[in-house]
Amino acid sequence: MADALDGEERPPEGHTWHVRGCYRPPTYSSDTYPRFPQELIDRTCELLRLDPFTLTKCCLVCHAWYHAALRVSWNSSVKLQTREALDDCAYMLMLKNNRSYGKTFLGLEIQDDPQKPLAHIWPMRIPGYFLPRLEHLTLVNFDWTATRPHDLFFHFLSYYTSIKTLEITRCQFHSIAELRRISTTLPNLETLSLAEITLQHQLVPGLVSRYLPILSRNKLKEIIIGTIGHATHELTGARDTHIPSVYRQFLWDTCVTYSYVTELQLDLRYYSSLSSLHRFLHHFPHLSHLLLHDAEIGSHVEPASAADLALYTAHAPNPSLSNLRFEDVPASLALQILLVLSPQACRRLESLRVSSPEGGSMSRRSWAEDV
Repeated sequence: MADALDGEERPPEGHTWHVRGCYRPPTYSSDTYPRFPQELIDRTCELLRLDPFTLTKCCLVCHAWYHAALRVSWNSSVKLQTREALDDCAYMLMLKNNRSYGKTFLGLEIQDDPQKPLAHIWPMRIPGYFLPRLEHLTLVNFDWTATRPHDLFFHFLSYYTSIKTLEITRCQFHSIAELRRISTTLPNLETLSLAEITLQHQLVPGLVSRYLPILSRNKLKEIIIGTIGHATHELTGARDTHIPSVYRQFLWDTCVTYSYVTELQLDLRYYSSLSSLHRFLHHFPHLSHLLLHDAEIGSHVEPASAADLALYTAHAPNPSLSNLRFEDVPASLALQILLVLSPQACRRLESLRVSSPEGGSMSRRSWAEDV
């Protein structure tokens, strides 16, 4: 019989850890015992994929079973790309013995399949009370220009009361109203990340006002436009630094629709000039935290002329920033952006940090001395 994992710290029931160290085959106390083929161990664990508690117990048998079970175990973050994967996950969570296992999931990514779409049905297949501690939701490749979701989609989506971060990437909508309705349906949403969004129709005031939240009940405070720094760059590899104009069109609808937020993270690749950045920031009167970054270190923002700077100063954005950060932004461009913001917007500034590709980072004091 194979040696058990005695003496090692074991994961609690219902949880799994990442593989520690290299694979080791099982050892037997006697050569007379029959050898259990590794292929059968792997196959057994695959058949137990929808029974996470039994699969967790398989991790305690020996090293061979531990690695085989861990390979097919559900992690705290789940990625569903096909209708079959959605059905498997829903079936697993619906089983009576697995109800408590849904508490281990913290992140969920839904990537739509054009052949068998799941974008408009996943909240009905996996109701929010199955995942009571889910905090991060990612929606990828949704196309609602062809088929709009039923009202039941938003009804079941509202059950996800624990979600605090919503990330929407490479999605298409009829208008900003549909995107807005998703974010307002989640009652405790605090952060909204948008990248490569395409809108078929521009802003229609009547449709947007229909989904405007009551500000006293709205908890959304941060919007992220574009890629989040180098973390995504390292995962996805090199990408074109050019942002198609179709992705820039949704910016103006966004700034009108979410003008009440207090924190912004902006990818400078979405702005072709300081003028467009200036006009965008002008729509956020309550802004207190601003992070500007160049996700690919290669965006080309047109510099401002002396006449433009005078115009920006006369019509400067009126927020009172307390935290301002530049990441991977050339020092010359960061200086021009500071001039665009004007002293009025920075009169309550408490923290300023500049990280430029030319030479490390500078705090508020070192930046002031350098200027």
